[in-house]
Amino acid sequence: MSFTFCTSGAIVAKAGEYADTSVTTSGGLLAQFSDEAEATINCTARYDFTANWVSVSANTKVFLGRIAAALAAMDIINYNISSFPLSRQAETMLDVLNEQVAKGLAMIKDKNLQDFMT
Repeated sequence: MSFTFCTSGAIVAKAGEYADTSVTTSGGLLAQFSDEAEATINCTARYDFTANWVSVSANTKVFLGRIAAALAAMDIINYNISSFPLSRQAETMLDVLNEQVAKGLAMIKDKNLQDFMT
């Protein structure tokens, strides 16, 4: 299931340049965060995009990847906020990523978009 919606590189890029390298270079943690993000999206949509990935449209794949990368990046930042020079930098990044996730998950709940995506 890991990295179906987005790559590990996309997750690390969203986590930013100050993300803890012990996390950004850990295949195990990145896979865990990726799995958790994909499960969150699938459960929110009440549809298993992972199992049906082949039939998902290109635009939907990009949309889901953006949400998954943001969710996983939030986990990376939260893992060690002290890796950022200023805690406010981490907080701002978390705010931006949270906004992307919140909007994306809200859109997934919309019945019209669900019909389009599946």
